Amino acid sequence: MIDTTALADHLGKKIAEILRARAPEFKKHRLGGLALSAAPWHNYAALSVLIETDIKYRKWFIGDWEHNEFAEFVYEDLPKQAYDELQDPNGKGSLYAPFFRFCAQALCHKAVKAALQLYNLEPDFELFVDDPDDPNHISYCEEILGVNKKTRKPTTTIVGNLDEALKDHSTVLKLTYSFQGKFAKTADASISQLKNLEILSLEFMGLKRLPKCVLALIKLKELVLDRNQITSLTGLRDLKKLEMLSLRFNGNMTKAMHNEIAEITALKSLRVGDCGLKEVPESWQQLRALEEIYIFDNPLSSLPEWVCALPNLKRLGLVKVVNPQTKGWLRKRHPQIEIW
Repeated sequence: MIDTTALADHLGKKIAEILRARAPEFKKHRLGGLALSAAPWHNYAALSVLIETDIKYRKWFIGDWEHNEFAEFVYEDLPKQAYDELQDPNGKGSLYAPFFRFCAQALCHKAVKAALQLYNLEPDFELFVDDPDDPNHISYCEEILGVNKKTRKPTTTIVGNLDEALKDHSTVLKLTYSFQGKFAKTADASISQLKNLEILSLEFMGLKRLPKCVLALIKLKELVLDRNQITSLTGLRDLKKLEMLSLRFNGNMTKAMHNEIAEITALKSLRVGDCGLKEVPESWQQLRALEEIYIFDNPLSSLPEWVCALPNLKRLGLVKVVNPQTKGWLRKRHPQIEIW
């Protein structure tokens, strides 16, 4: 069994040795970050730095940085045993989380900190280790050093990780929290704290009605509720900035939902594919801001003329709704609308 403490100490000292050796090359530069980039499934790890000439490309996560590779670590620094053993198939999150935590332990070593004193560092300089497959690019160094909100780069987009979203909830503008099977009360409470959220996706969450958190997000512009069993949208009209609503694959839409949608007069995009619609509700004529409406795969008996007469309509999705001949006729009659 590998001794992770001893190996992290060895690797940390090796990183410090590399930093000391290359310090003279960077006398005229400022460092914005130091990353230990690892892909354990390829038995690969390399040290990279960000210098000030790359700042204009800089994002919070190292994956979008223009950075310079310092060194690739070879067998004597990181034996194959480390890649093979530092895994946790039963753990929460990444299979390789133990490996990334080990890398963070090495990068945060006191010898590395001492070696960095030879460099000119940016005020928001950071140490970074992440899982390349993590869409949120969370740095494992934060588990050791903590979260510094003064220097931390704003995280505007979060996928699936509510704990990460709450680290700085005021900066999160887009949240995808989908395919969980059910929507827990704890998730409802967490999402309600994201007061600046503009885009929210709650796909395949077993929802039958709107969660309380949705109605608390007054800045919401886009809401995706695909693949649920929603039968009521009560209160959604109070979200005055809502411009896009997607309810695809939600079963048979109720008449109450027809009327509730009609009250969201700021809507620019409505996606109601495979919702059991036999007719386009007459009440939707008042959605005069609509620029696109997707009603594909619904058993419509006919398409009322007023749909194509909506003043701002630009796109109309009719896949599996009307036959190709009818689509061709509609395109000729309404050339200003993209119809498919």
